[in-house]
Amino acid sequence: MCISNLIDAPVLPLKIFVVVFFGYQCGGPYVDGIDYNAVSIPSGTESYRFEQFADEYKQIFSIIANADEKPVYLHCTAGADRTGIVTFMLLTVCGAYYEDIARDYLFTNFSTQGARYIDSEFNNWWSKLDNFEGDTKAEKAKSWMLSKGITDEQVEKIREIFVAGYTYEIPDGDANEDGAVNSTDLVTLKRYLLNNGYKKVLDLNSNGLLDVIDLVKLKKATSK
Repeated sequence: MCISNLIDAPVLPLKIFVVVFFGYQCGGPYVDGIDYNAVSIPSGTESYRFEQFADEYKQIFSIIANADEKPVYLHCTAGADRTGIVTFMLLTVCGAYYEDIARDYLFTNFSTQGARYIDSEFNNWWSKLDNFEGDTKAEKAKSWMLSKGITDEQVEKIREIFVAGYTYEIPDGDANEDGAVNSTDLVTLKRYLLNNGYKKVLDLNSNGLLDVIDLVKLKKATSK
């Protein structure tokens, strides 16, 4: 995936979300039909903004995960630092290239809010992602989001909204569709077997029914 695959913004419906970072910035005047959401990530928190504010990031990305219903307008005082890290994570988790994400970040320099440089916060974010699990930067960004309480389902929905042609495929054996095959799925399969039920994602030998062979296969998968 790359930034060229990001879809065009949808046509605005009657209502949109507006996300800002300070309560006083949501003090009005208000426009009818707009949902205002104040999220407090104070200025001066640059040194620990990447690591903290889990509840705030969870709120923001939960809103972004519904951008297919209501487009999101995201801003802070300068639209560069707090807005910057959210946009950085959004583009990274969608698989955009480093050069494209950096170019987007540097567009702030066309404003009157002061210069921004790649070798400051931006490269720190990029480097810190390597502390998270994943084979690619996109998967590391997903792990960062999961660490903030954003669900696997929300991350995958964000990708489906913003990346053209992207469809999340549920892993075989993932009965509860949480992105992982684990003991919870094993319990679910046993319940289906007891009740003669059927769920395609648990039919690991693809014979059209759930049986002991699926149980053995799932046990092996969860023991890895």
